[in-house]
Parts: sequence; structure tokens; C-alpha cells
Amino acid sequence: MRHATPRPGVYYGWLIVATTFWMAMLTGGGRSGFGGFVIPMSEELGWSQGTISLAAALGVLISGFSQPFVGRLYDRLGGRQLILISLVVSSLSTALLGLTNHLVFLILVFGVVLSIAQAGCSLSTTSTLLSKWFHRQQATAMALTTTGSSVGGLLLMPLTAYLIGLVGWRITWGVLGLLVLIMVVPLAFVLLRDDPEEMELRPDGDAPLADGEQPLPLA
Repeated sequence: MRHATPRPGVYYGWLIVATTFWMAMLTGGGRSGFGGFVIPMSEELGWSQGTISLAAALGVLISGFSQPFVGRLYDRLGGRQLILISLVVSSLSTALLGLTNHLVFLILVFGVVLSIAQAGCSLSTTSTLLSKWFHRQQATAMALTTTGSSVGGLLLMPLTAYLIGLVGWRITWGVLGLLVLIMVVPLAFVLLRDDPEEMELRPDGDAPLADGEQPLPLA
């Protein structure tokens, strides 16, 4: 099958990939490092470790059940707007966990609000966005973004454990929230775009169609 000729230069879609990689790397800190909070929170608040872990388990369920709702919001708001809102809510709710003094607060903030917000900027959402920017190279783009989540777990888990030992679990929640608010939200605001047509581009960086030319089939 004949493919369209790519335009010269770096395709803007790869900046989208870099942004979603960065998002995946830094937004999972609170969730991937939650295990490091269980013991210090249990010791200070007097709760059992099983009780605290209940919030994490509930969060996994709510995150999964919220996916159809998040998908509906994507269709109505567009990927960029949904992701930006989700990032802001995720960062603020992560920081708010430093104020935890009651189990209901922990369940509502971590198990409900944070879980739904992270579903809105999850790999499923960014994959849908990337599918508009890439057709032939879609698998490569999505694989790179997914790698960001693994790299984030590798880096943020030891960082979380170190911060808890250094400044305590309350301030650590605040630091993780600020990381997203300061280092992810501005980048996503500047670089994310819903569709290559917004920038007069075509998927995969292909050259513009000539007058009367029909786009090539995807397969």
C-alpha cells in the first residue's frame, strides 16, 4: 500500500507524546506510592493498616467504574479540556490528603475524587487523544506514553519513601500534589491539542493533501 509522504521536520504529534509521557510519569505518584503512606498514617492516626488500605481498594474500583463516565466527558469536552481539569483536580486532591484526620475524608478524597480525576488523565484518555495524531505510528506513540507510567513508578516510589522519612507523610502528600500542579499542568496547557487539524496538520505528519486528492486508507 502506498503511504503519504511525511512533511519535513519534527512532527508536532511527538510533542504530544512527550507531554503524555511526562503526565504518566508524574501523575501516578500518589497511587503507586500509597503503600509507603500506610504505616506512618496508621501510626499517627491510630488506624489499622487494613482500614487505610480500604481507601486504596475502593479507589481502584471507582476508577474502573468511572471509565464510561469519563469517556462520555471526553466526547463532550474534548481530550485537552478533560485532561487539564483532571490534572488540576488530581493535584489538589493529592495535596489535600495531607490534611487527613478522618477515615471518611480519606475515602472521599483518595478513593473517590482522586480516583475519578486520575481516570480523566489516565492512559485510556491519552491513548484516545494520540489516536487522532497517529495512525501508522499509533502503537509506537502509545507504547512510549505507557512507558512513562512505569518510569514514574520506578522514580516516584523511592522519592515518596525518602520524603516521608525526611518531612513526614503529610508534607509528602503536598509535595506530590505540587509536582503535578507545577510541573505537569502548565506543560499540558501549552502543548496539548485535541486534533492535528487544529494546527493544519495531518496524522503522522503527512504532507497536506493536494486539491482534490483523497486521503489514503489506513490499512
